[in-house]
Formats: sequence, C-alpha cells, structure tokens
Amino acid sequence: MMKLKYSLFLACFILLSCFQNVYADDNRMNQRWGIYGSVIGDPLVAIPGINLAYNASDYLRLTGGFGIFPTAYGLITSAVVGVKFLAPHLEFSPVAGLNLSGIFLSGITYEGLPYDSYHLVSDPEPLGYANFGFDYQAKDGFDLGAGVDIPFVSPTAPIPGLNMGKFF
Repeated sequence: MMKLKYSLFLACFILLSCFQNVYADDNRMNQRWGIYGSVIGDPLVAIPGINLAYNASDYLRLTGGFGIFPTAYGLITSAVVGVKFLAPHLEFSPVAGLNLSGIFLSGITYEGLPYDSYHLVSDPEPLGYANFGFDYQAKDGFDLGAGVDIPFVSPTAPIPGLNMGKFF
C-alpha cells in the first residue's frame, strides 16, 4: 500500500509540473523519434536493452523496447511498451512512467530440471512497473536518463537504471 501511495504522489507531482509556465526551446518537439540503449532499466529484467521512443508531446513520451538477460540457467528475454510523463519545456526534466513488460524464458533450467518444476514461474504474465527519475534531451537530440524501476509485484526493491541515446 505504501508503494502505491508513493507512486501516486510522484505521478501527481509530475503531472502538476506539466502545467508550469516555463519558456524554453522545445527539444522534445523538434526531435520526436529516438532510439536509446539501457543498462538494467528499460525493459525491466534486461541487461542490456534497446528502445524506440516517440515524443507525442512536450510532456508525453511513448516507448517500446526489447532486452535480454543471460543467466547460467538460460536466457530471459523481455519486451516492453510504456508511457513517460515529463515536465514540458525543460531539457533536464523529472520523469515518471508506467510500463508493461512481457518476460519470456528460453532454456531456463535449475539443477537439470525445467524451471517450472519449482513453480517459480508458471505461465509467465506481463509485469507492470513504474519508473521515476530524470531525463535530459539536448538541442542536438542527445538523450541521457537515470532513475529507478518499481515493479508492481511484492516484495521487490526498486531497480536502478541508466539510458543513453539519440533523438531525431
């Protein structure tokens, strides 16, 4: 319940910051399409990940991505779609996002048995998560982001992430 209250508080903060009257160049509107790589972060359960993004407005970014997480027991693949809310007209902006990640297991075994034999993952379902942090998009389209992902499953600690890419 505390996570939900914290998430709602931060989401409200970000949404309210969208109504501020700040004048600057609209870097996100000048370079709408982007591609960025991530370490940990987007998509969740991936090291590394690659993402496409579209700045639908100065305060709304739509994202989609793909990533892998190799383990000693097999490969975890994840795909994600998400929406990010940013403060308008700011190159360096707070960001809050909602995401849905599909997680696929291939060749995962544990001590020679199929992974599901331990019922750790039976019929994997999409994993929802929020992310909070900061995003910097320069006039030339360079983008750098950092923050934490907070899965909607319990108990799970926030997972830090770092993104870097280019918008066109």
